[in-house]
Amino acid sequence: MKRIIIFFSAAAAAICLAGCSSSDMAETLPMTNGATVAEDITESVTETESETAVSVEDRRKNAAINENQPFMNLYKRNKETGVFDIKHSYSAPWIWYSDIGGFYSFATDEKSFPYDGFKSAFNNWWNSYPDAEVTKIGYEVKVTLKTGDELICTVKKPSDTQSIFTYVELYLYDDVHQPDGAWYSHLLDDQVTDDTLMTSIKVTTGEKIDEVQSIYLTVFTYENDNEFDKETGRYIGGNYTGFEIGKE
Repeated sequence: MKRIIIFFSAAAAAICLAGCSSSDMAETLPMTNGATVAEDITESVTETESETAVSVEDRRKNAAINENQPFMNLYKRNKETGVFDIKHSYSAPWIWYSDIGGFYSFATDEKSFPYDGFKSAFNNWWNSYPDAEVTKIGYEVKVTLKTGDELICTVKKPSDTQSIFTYVELYLYDDVHQPDGAWYSHLLDDQVTDDTLMTSIKVTTGEKIDEVQSIYLTVFTYENDNEFDKETGRYIGGNYTGFEIGKE
């Protein structure tokens, strides 16, 4: 049975579904028949996660697009020409501790457009939606391991990426709220404000990248917690798109 391990902040504080060492388990389970009890609990959690994950996928697919909310697509910038190209698929070498790719989110479905200042391009499309001022950008990254286990990470703030960081490192950037011409780095939690927009994400190989079978990246927009599943923390709205990041 495929294990689906879902990470989100509230659940992480309450229960460890993945990454618990054997010593952690030993402290919480009776010593008598410990192995049998552990297997029963793992099986129970796995079945619950699988059922929940399926329902989340169905709810997302059946969700209506919010026409008042920006709908994002992911773009890759050509380093030689500066042109942004829309991406519905992507592949690159997975070299240990190296960038796989950086992706920019724009509220348009243009196939490509020339770079003419990031802020102006982003804001022109973003601000054309009535609910732009109350909308946030988030990401979901699904890492499938060679064992068949799936690690699902919902990213609404930089620290949310820690749950899969040993496999795939993620870095978030706000490319619009920066001084013109200034150098800036990836976001940290204490830099995030109500105005912050995570307009781009960089995907980098982690320490355990050799254990990864596939990576699926999704971008979504949201306004409040009603657009997330209460059990898993996963996005269930209709304003999303994504693709698998293949290995060359």
